[in-house]
Amino acid sequence: SEMCIRDSSYDDGLVVKEECDRLFGFIETQLSERERSILKLFLSGLSYGEIAQKLGSSSKSVDNALQRVRRKLKKYN
Repeated sequence: SEMCIRDSSYDDGLVVKEECDRLFGFIETQLSERERSILKLFLSGLSYGEIAQKLGSSSKSVDNALQRVRRKLKKYN
């Protein structure tokens, strides 16, 4: 029965890897380079203001980009 548990964990790991690969592929093909850059900075913990300053744009521009990202990611599901 220990082998079944190991097999189940292995299978679960494969499912997670496949889903991650699918998500990263979606992000790579469906988000613009700018949207990907802003998303990466946002996920690293930067605020809209910090992202805007780093990219030389406005907080509103960052907000707009992240709204587009959210809309696109909703289509992923």
